[in-house]
Amino acid sequence: MAYHTKIGCLHLLTSRQSKELVQVELKHDMLQIHRRNVLKYLAANTEIDQERRVLLQRSDDGLGILIMGGHDYGKPVQVVKPLDGYPAAACGQIYKDDIILSVNGHSVQDKTHDEAAALLKNAGKYVTLHLARIKPVEEDLVDKHEKTVELQRGDDGLGLHITGGHDEEKPVQILNVLEEHPADVCGKISKGDLILSVNGQSVEGKTHHEVAELLKNAGKHVTLRLTSKKLDEIQDQPANKKQINQPDWRVAEEIPLTTASITKYKIGKDEQRANALEVTNMDGQKSVVLYFDNTEESFQDWYNSIHNNVSLLNEQEVEAQNSSMIESEEKIYRMGYVHEQLSANTQFDNWQRKFLVLRKDHIQIFATVPVKVSEWMRPEKAYALTQISIEILPATQGERPECIKLIAGIGDSHVISFVHHDDIVAWTNNIQVATFLAVKQMQTARFLGSWKNQRVDFIVDYSHGLLIQSDNALWNKPFSKLKSTSDDGINKLTMTFTDSSQEVVELEDLNIVVCTLQAFLAARVADIDMGFIVQAGLISPAQ
Repeated sequence: MAYHTKIGCLHLLTSRQSKELVQVELKHDMLQIHRRNVLKYLAANTEIDQERRVLLQRSDDGLGILIMGGHDYGKPVQVVKPLDGYPAAACGQIYKDDIILSVNGHSVQDKTHDEAAALLKNAGKYVTLHLARIKPVEEDLVDKHEKTVELQRGDDGLGLHITGGHDEEKPVQILNVLEEHPADVCGKISKGDLILSVNGQSVEGKTHHEVAELLKNAGKHVTLRLTSKKLDEIQDQPANKKQINQPDWRVAEEIPLTTASITKYKIGKDEQRANALEVTNMDGQKSVVLYFDNTEESFQDWYNSIHNNVSLLNEQEVEAQNSSMIESEEKIYRMGYVHEQLSANTQFDNWQRKFLVLRKDHIQIFATVPVKVSEWMRPEKAYALTQISIEILPATQGERPECIKLIAGIGDSHVISFVHHDDIVAWTNNIQVATFLAVKQMQTARFLGSWKNQRVDFIVDYSHGLLIQSDNALWNKPFSKLKSTSDDGINKLTMTFTDSSQEVVELEDLNIVVCTLQAFLAARVADIDMGFIVQAGLISPAQ
């Protein structure tokens, strides 16, 4: 597998539960959210004036600034007024309608109203504000020709032919608009228009082929910034005014994908979002919900691409963890986020995010990704692989598919949901193979019990089968002679053999014995075909 990269315009669920159009870029190890630069949309008819920085010392009652606007309002963060008797008014440098550009060096241009208010509130004792005034540009400097056009790609494309490019030493220009295609139907694009950007990516400096590829791979939802000005008009535009020169989009948030999680479900619920996904970083402190307003295919393509990158980064992280270990027994085979079903009597959430780690001879469940050595030593749960069984649960209406039930011999059980069909296949295969290798390493498991009123050891041995021992061996049956087993769920294990004989053993740890016996039997079956082990990727053919 290779890493996927993508860029496109999607909708982001905001803190106010509204949907905001954003540009999303998938890199191999990062999901970047680009928000529209609010000040950019003032650039066509405004300029920065009286730009300045003001240092304030917070009083016990605060700074004394009322603000309005924010990214969720589609407006810059602006001072409503400085309150009398507070530092903002006392300094004499802050005025009504000032634009706040940054607080202590942190830009507020991509912040919601609440985020900007929190930034001001938590800025500390000394606060540096970067402020400006916005005033209209003279009428003759306004570019009335520039336009932004949003298109939905059709089955046959956008319907644009282009000419020009950096290699042709000409601007990228629309040569032809095909009839009855999206570019024609929208009614806003004309032959001769110059293309300035595609989905926020400038075409300046790009060759003809690069621009053609940019248009081809721009996704279902395509935003074009165009101008109907001629080239000589653009070159002759006066440049003696200090206008706000900002890109169309700016990076507002980044979600690192190493040990991140992705889900189609509302967090904690059985309810799927319609054409939406949520990506959460490794410690759960950052997450984004992205909505797709086009086709199911586009949504699934993004979901698969993000999942692909998370999976590859998890494999890379497993290699890094293993290379830093001294003891081979601590080797990790697989790890990643899953969701565990909570008990039925929980009042609110039904599912909780957990971090699952498969090691050489046991499986661990953590609340979040362990970082420190001490955290790796304290899982919420840990079970020996030879003392668990795995059941793949059938998908039923109203419940999550891709689930397994992990049953431990000590009586615990966990219903675990995976985010992708590939995950449940990989995890179940890896658990089976890791269990096989653990059995091969273990060779013998011994349990206390009684047989025919005698205190005995009940032994499960990989090479010799089933044994009952006290001071001397009382009986021994190879696995090949075992026809079936049954138990009473309390302490009695009944074994029926191919010669129709039966043996009943009373055991102190019945459930653990049953799990161990199943593990040994499965390992003997797997041992017939070593290709099964190699195919799962846990050992190389040379081992």
